Amino acid sequence: MRRGRRPDLQGGGLIRSCGGWAAVRALRRGRETYASDERVLGRSDFVEALRAEVERAERQRARLHARTPELATLLRRVTAATQLPPPP
Repeated sequence: MRRGRRPDLQGGGLIRSCGGWAAVRALRRGRETYASDERVLGRSDFVEALRAEVERAERQRARLHARTPELATLLRRVTAATQLPPPP
């Protein structure tokens, strides 16, 4: 805290491990590409696997949400099936 902002401790794992933003920009000019996420420590293939898993989970959640009936529709179905009057 007393030392203030330290450039050597700023940025994500890829940025620090490559030697700063200039080194990351130089990587973009090369043949290799790197996946990075400042929230994840790990190699590029690990980051890509995590991203793919998150995307799959989000698609599944969206499909489930699309199939979920509205509360009013659900209430109508339950009262019709149980032959009970709807709540006040």
